[in-house]
Amino acid sequence: MSRDVDQSAARERALRTLDERRTAANAPQPLPPLNDTLRQPSPQRPAPAYGAPSPVYVPPVQQSNGLMSGLIGFMLGRAMSQSNQPVAYPTTHGNPAAATVPAAPPAAVPAPPPEPSFTARVLRLFAWLVVISLLAWAAIYSVRKFRRLRATPNYSFERN
Repeated sequence: MSRDVDQSAARERALRTLDERRTAANAPQPLPPLNDTLRQPSPQRPAPAYGAPSPVYVPPVQQSNGLMSGLIGFMLGRAMSQSNQPVAYPTTHGNPAAATVPAAPPAAVPAPPPEPSFTARVLRLFAWLVVISLLAWAAIYSVRKFRRLRATPNYSFERN
């Protein structure tokens, strides 16, 4: 019984506020003033004695941690430093004979690197087997998951 009383009181309050909202929405807007105060310019304020603060540059906020920016900066610096050029470009502008670079003596052929040990070969093979098995497990797991999600229960009682 008290629940019915509470529900009826809540309905009455909701209807009352709805009526108040509707009357407020349908109320006519107040008219502008009849005098000419809106068209008259406002009196000029004197300028402040102190100078206006200078604008401060705030860089945009980025959601990255700067790793990609550092990598791009490294790559640009490496490309601009010409350390990857086998021969430096001449800097003399007047005499082209002075700008020639002498040929380098023939370099000795470096010795081939030593063969990896048996343990290193076994560890490398084991690492590759682990990587391949993880990829195969991920593929099998995802296929099973997609099949389970795609399968819908069959509630029909009809016989074919």
